[in-house]
Amino acid sequence: MSVLLADIGGTNIRVMLLKETEISSLNYYKTNDYNTLQEVLSTYLKTTGVTPKKMVLGVAGVIQNGITKLTNADFTINLNELKKTYPDTDILLVNDFELQGWGILKAKEKDLRPLADETKESFGRKLVLGPGTGLGSCFLIPHHEEYQVLSSEAGHSSLSAITPNQQKILAEITKEESPLSFEDILSGSGLLHLYQAILKINQQAQDSSWISETESMKNAFKISETSEADIFPLRPKEVTELAIKNDEIALLTFWYFFEFLGIYASNLALTLKTKAGVYLVGNLLNQQMIRSLFLKSNFKKYFYYKKSFADYLKNIPVFLVEQQDIQLNGLVYLAKNA
Repeated sequence: MSVLLADIGGTNIRVMLLKETEISSLNYYKTNDYNTLQEVLSTYLKTTGVTPKKMVLGVAGVIQNGITKLTNADFTINLNELKKTYPDTDILLVNDFELQGWGILKAKEKDLRPLADETKESFGRKLVLGPGTGLGSCFLIPHHEEYQVLSSEAGHSSLSAITPNQQKILAEITKEESPLSFEDILSGSGLLHLYQAILKINQQAQDSSWISETESMKNAFKISETSEADIFPLRPKEVTELAIKNDEIALLTFWYFFEFLGIYASNLALTLKTKAGVYLVGNLLNQQMIRSLFLKSNFKKYFYYKKSFADYLKNIPVFLVEQQDIQLNGLVYLAKNA
């Protein structure tokens, strides 16, 4: 039996077939070229000549009562309408980040980079999170000898800061946008917010705390000489391009980005009382340049930066998942198990 799998994003829709253990007939469609998902599926099924008995659809949006609108595209999916179009097909509609959670269950050990020595996976509550276009997170909860995945909109929780420098950045961003959530800085657009705020702070009279952390950044990233931007970034990827050129503001942007990511991950780990692992996922952290900076950053410092619970947090294994598109693991897992 063939199962149709689809990864539905704001830019692209990937559709493929799963036959036992093999994925085949992978096709890409531009989301904005179609008005409905039915149009995409009809085009794909005509191409393959297959009538699947089951579909697993991962969608980049919040699902409410079987209806979801893509977060970053004018595209709505209605599960009831899909079932009318394909009445003999079992259809499962799942949030795309929930797929990341299911995908962790099938991640290979070689793709899990531990951020502490002698770190091993175990059975228990797990946290999966990752910045990308937005900020996703979900929880893996043990149920008998298996797991349930609980989706989350924790990325929209109120943003918090610990150090004076972090507070300066938030104060600068708040002048333009308020209230702030963690997603407002831990996302693609968040990189731009951070860059703009840090640039303004850098142009002002800097105090010793700001200068000291800038030097700490240079030492950690092993940057002796920094440059000045030859462009003003308007897209997230341009911040990365500037960091590759050793632009000081871009490097500081990632430096503080990872500090805030540590705070966010720490908050969620304590909220869930995670013991079995924190998993950092997503294509953003797997870009070679960004991953290199992340591994030299202060993420761990601010993950453990809690008064009463520092020792508790230090016993939680933390992994960087070095596998792109781990949501495909999730699609396959649900195709076989849901």
